[in-house]
This record gives sequence, C-alpha cells and structure tokens, in this order.
Amino acid sequence: MEALVRMRREGKIGEIGIANFPLAQVTEALGIAPSGQFRWQFNLFQRGRGIELASLCQRSGILSGCLGGSGRWVFLTGKFTRESTFGEDDHRSKLPAFQGEMFDENLKRVAALSRLRRRGRFPLANWRFDG
Repeated sequence: MEALVRMRREGKIGEIGIANFPLAQVTEALGIAPSGQFRWQFNLFQRGRGIELASLCQRSGILSGCLGGSGRWVFLTGKFTRESTFGEDDHRSKLPAFQGEMFDENLKRVAALSRLRRRGRFPLANWRFDG
C-alpha cells in the first residue's frame, strides 16, 4: 500500500483501487491511504460479506461495485449436476463453489431460479437456463 501511496504522490497514478480484499485488510488499507474505489465478489452465489463491505464503502465515501453479478462460474447455464466432475487441470476443481456442500447449495439456487423462470416470475430473460 505504501508503494501505491508513493506512486500517487509522484503523480504516476490517480486513485488507489482495491479489489477482493477481506474486510480487515480493506479497513487496514484505508488507515494508510484513502481509496477511490473498491470492488468485491457479490452475486447470487457469493453474498456473505457484501452488506458489510458496502456499508464500509458508504461510511468511507468510496465508490464501490460488485464483480461477477451473475456468478462467474456459469452455474446459470443449468449444465452442472451433482454428478459433474472437473479434471485436475480444470480450475473449478479447486474452487469451493464446485465442492461439497457449497456445490450442492449452488445447484439448489439454480434449480430454484429455473422454477421461477418456468413460472414466468424471473425477469432476467437474457440469462440462459436449461433446467
């Protein structure tokens, strides 16, 4: 962070932006220098810390935004099932969202969204569902 502060002071960069840091690190970084923008993962499948981070940004006057609004792992295609497997060279084999209970929960969310879409109660027509 100190290097970014120095670069800003030297006019080499404009604002300092932060992305995908835990809340404690964002708070620590803000103690060193104000930030112009903060982005984090917040979507249908990753909602845990979003409210806390949004509140911190609002209190600190930081422009904030979310990454991966529809879930970056393409769950919404409807092509994954509990029996889906991912090879060792597939990055999803290492992501918690594709493992164990979290994978089961994400599949349930997709199933619920698919039911809403079939009933005509899901306005995001540009999202693709095969379910």
